[in-house]
Parts: sequence; C-alpha cells; structure tokens
Amino acid sequence: RIIVYNKNPNVTDEQLKPKLNADLVKTLPNLGREGATYLTHIIDHYDHLSDHILFSQAGVEGITGTGLASWFQNRLEKQFND
Repeated sequence: RIIVYNKNPNVTDEQLKPKLNADLVKTLPNLGREGATYLTHIIDHYDHLSDHILFSQAGVEGITGTGLASWFQNRLEKQFND
C-alpha cells in the first residue's frame, strides 16, 4: 500500500494519486520537515501500523510514469540484501 502525503498547495491529491499510482494521497500543511510527516503517519496509524514501512522524501530520483511502486521495489532490491 502506498500513501503519499502532499504538502504542495499547487497540486491536488486528485492529480497526484493516478500519476503516482498511490493508494491514498493526503494533504498536510507545509510545516516542518519530513520527520514531522513520518511522525504524523505513525501517530495516525499507531494501532494498525504495517510490519514494514518505508519512508521517503519528495523529489526522489528515478520515478517514472510507472508510479512509486516500481521505484520502491527497485530500490528495495538494490539497497537491501538477505
């Protein structure tokens, strides 16, 4: 499941969701840094957090028209090993 937190007031959640092939896009005020967004996610989903969560900043390189899922899958396969 891919959740994107949008802090850009010039881009709507409806624009981002299909472009990134995200399951959910939520708008947050553009305050703080990425750590505040990560903490917001943890607090909001505390009672049902996934076993594994990958947080990433905006502007990640390599995102193409295939969305975030393939980018993250590629990163996981290249960055982590057994």
